[in-house]
Amino acid sequence: MEKQLFLIGNGFDLAHGIPTSYNDLMNWYGKQLIDQLQEEETVEDDFFETSLRVPLGGRTSSIHNCPPNFSQLLDSGFAKPKSDFFMELLVNYRKGNWVDIESFYFEKLKQIAQIPKGDLGLEERVKRVITLNKQFQNVQNLLDRYLRTLTKEINLMPEFLKMFQPKDPQDKYMYLSFNYTNTVELYFNKLIIPSKSQVVNIHGRLGNNANPIIFGYGDQHDEIYATLENFNQNEFLEYIKYPQYTLSDAFQKLTRFINVPYQSYIVHIIGHSCGLSDRTLLREILENRNCERIFIHHYPDVKDFTQKATELTRHFTDKISYLKKVSPFDLSFECPQSIETTYNN
Repeated sequence: MEKQLFLIGNGFDLAHGIPTSYNDLMNWYGKQLIDQLQEEETVEDDFFETSLRVPLGGRTSSIHNCPPNFSQLLDSGFAKPKSDFFMELLVNYRKGNWVDIESFYFEKLKQIAQIPKGDLGLEERVKRVITLNKQFQNVQNLLDRYLRTLTKEINLMPEFLKMFQPKDPQDKYMYLSFNYTNTVELYFNKLIIPSKSQVVNIHGRLGNNANPIIFGYGDQHDEIYATLENFNQNEFLEYIKYPQYTLSDAFQKLTRFINVPYQSYIVHIIGHSCGLSDRTLLREILENRNCERIFIHHYPDVKDFTQKATELTRHFTDKISYLKKVSPFDLSFECPQSIETTYNN
């Protein structure tokens, strides 16, 4: 009997041509806003109050032409920001920088927590966290709306079908998806699967009330975490992932899989950045005594492998264990890419 655990991140969806990146979200939002302005001239949402009408005095106003794209709209002055958090995300978007929204949120939360007590009282500190949390929730709502627009036809790749197929009826495979989409389930439904193998959506699924979306930060090992707890105000912990794992049985399914005495397992990392926003969960998996080997499925060059291997070091307190478990760079573990996927947005 063989146990394998597949950690499947957003790169898996991107490998299938699904536009689920941070830039894809921002591009979609900008297009939606431009389209609305062309119809309504004045639009207000959670992020901007936007109007093409400029007062000229009295009751008259001048109606300007709608800028042709999001970038020009932002430069025009017609869009008045309502969310500092979203505006900072946009600055990175316009510079072409990749952003981990969850990590960015945690950095802003830490900044509020680290202001000296003499400079900021508890009441005002809590107010700032409430504002930050609301603006972060608005981004989650935007992401939810965007992902629901992705009506997709996916060509399943034979390389993944072969990789995901258990070799023996006694094998136990778990496909642990960190995504909100159903791409992994499409593969699962095509496989000849032993009854003990399963898909677990550890961060929830779109439209599933029994397993709601988890959006936040998951590093209880950060030195600031004790400070957040010691404020004794739940607002500081509202978007920490660990408490959110109690909203479904997904985490319990994972722990039952990895903690069976004397049953070792192999980990495959596919499309997951291995960043700190999931450190608590990843450390539970990777430093577990039952974790025997870790394979990084990388993109075509060694740079992607090296980046993920470096990120993995932060999830190990025992660096010798890291060296023993992480399999060396191997071209045969290159992650396949699809070029035939089509979408109807």
